Order: sequence, then structure tokens, then C-alpha cells
Amino acid sequence: GVTTVENDAMMHIMSTDYQKKLRGEGGVAEHVREIQDSIKATADEIGGYSNQNERRLAEETPYGIEMVNAEYVWNKGAPPSTIKICVVDTGYDLGHEDLPTQADGVAGWNDPSGEFGLWNNDGNGHGTHCAGTIGAIGNNNKGVTSVNPDPSKFDFFIGKGLSDNGSGSNLNVLNAVQQCVNNGAKVISMSLGCDGSGCYSEAANSLYEEVYDEGVLVIAAAGNSAQDSWGYPAGYPTVMSVGSVTSSGSLSSFSTRNEQVEITGPGSSVKSTVPNNQYDTYSGTSMACPHVAGVAALIWSHFPNCTNNQIRN
Repeated sequence: GVTTVENDAMMHIMSTDYQKKLRGEGGVAEHVREIQDSIKATADEIGGYSNQNERRLAEETPYGIEMVNAEYVWNKGAPPSTIKICVVDTGYDLGHEDLPTQADGVAGWNDPSGEFGLWNNDGNGHGTHCAGTIGAIGNNNKGVTSVNPDPSKFDFFIGKGLSDNGSGSNLNVLNAVQQCVNNGAKVISMSLGCDGSGCYSEAANSLYEEVYDEGVLVIAAAGNSAQDSWGYPAGYPTVMSVGSVTSSGSLSSFSTRNEQVEITGPGSSVKSTVPNNQYDTYSGTSMACPHVAGVAALIWSHFPNCTNNQIRN
């Protein structure tokens, strides 16, 4: 793994709730937008019952799943191969009723020292929420569905890059990324980052270049600065930077917007899995990132001969 970085900046999750805690409460406009998204998501759910009333009552389809047209790919039939998706975050609630288990191929890594906790425990909820958007189990009459609802078609690898308080060192995140690659991940989803001066690391930039050259696609949340600012790892050239849109398709008020952002995903008021068989609604580019990562993996599983650069573009 990586042994040193010249600037071991602190990384943190990219959800608006976490960042409000850091800087105080968010703006009124952002709060109103989140309420509007929640109302629309509820209205869409009620309006979509029709002949699937019983299933919808037990299992919701979050608006983002329909927004990214995941069902269009599902209807193409079973993919010719499975794909491994890595989530570098605060961990994974192994045993959640609506998430794949070790019997489905879930594995993970955490720092052997135990400083950041165990990969199969998520004392924060953020990592479990992101994982649920990518791969919550579909058609099981529980909770929510996801971009990849069939756990037999993909494998999760979990990198415990951040501690249960939602933050961690750049070094630990890089080690988690390296473990994802070592264990065969093709897509790495990173709803985390460091924004502000001093976040750039040449060692990190070099690692992400190496990872990209090995054929892995790394996707990261752009940040929630609501302005033209830069954060990392999303700001590195070989990392795909993801901004956030609302359920109506407009740019989320909080989303970072800079020339490195190359795609957006649903990130305002996204419902997904959280620990202890629960479900919750979060906002942030953190929520947009797993939508994009999930779609990348879904498409790649159907076109396994494509390169990471082809999937990216």
C-alpha cells in the first residue's frame, strides 16, 4: 500500500448534513429545494402505484433510479459477466435486510490497526447509504431498489477509508483505493474529498494515474461548495468528478461547479439504506456519485470488453 504522502490532508464525506455541522446550518434556498424534492419524490411514488401497488408499498424506487434510466439496461437481459464495485467510505452495514451479504460476494478492507474501525460496520451511515444507491436488492418487497438490484450480477468490495465520524486521512483513503484495485474492482465510488487550500497531493495524483492506467474507473463527488472551487480527489484529471442535480434536473444549489465536473447525478433528497435495517434521505454530491458509479458498473457489465476510458466517455 501507500506508505506516505507529502500532504496527508483530512478527507470527509460529501453530504450536506455533515458539512452543515462543520459550518453551521445551510441556506434557506437549499432547505426549500430539499423539501420540494421530497414532496416530488413522494408524489411520484404515489402516482406510480398502478398495477404494482403492493410491491411499491413494500419497496420504493427512489426517483434517482428512474432518472438515470437504469431500467433501460435491466431490460436488455442478464449481463455476460459480473463486475466488482468498490465503495470507499465509512463502511458497510453487513447484514442489512436490503443489502448484499458475504454470501453474495461482499468483502472489504480496513486499516489493520483498527484506527478507523471495521469495514463491515458503519457507525456513520454514509457509506451504507451510498452502497444502497449502487446495489440495494430489488424485488424483495423491502426498502428501496437500486441501480444494480440483482446481487448475483455484481460484487461489492468495501474500503473503510473514513472513520465513523465521517473523516479520515488522505493516506488511509489511498490505501483503501489500492486495496480495491488489488481485489479486482473495476469501478471505485468515492463520496468523499478535501476542499480548500492544501488538498492537492502529488503522491495521490500519481496513484490515481496508475489506477486509471490499470483499467479502473474512479468516480468521486465534486463537493458541496455551491461555487467554482476545487476539491480532491475529484479534481485529479484521471478521476471522474460528479456534480449534483435535483429531481427536476436542475443543478442542486449546493453542488460545486468547476471545469473538472464532467457529469451530474441525482443528489438532492435521495432515499437509501442506512444501518440497522433503516432507510433515510440524504443530500449532497455524495449521493450523486454512487448513481454515476452504479450506472458505469451496470453498463460495463453488459459491455465487458470496453475500456475504462470508453465507459467514462
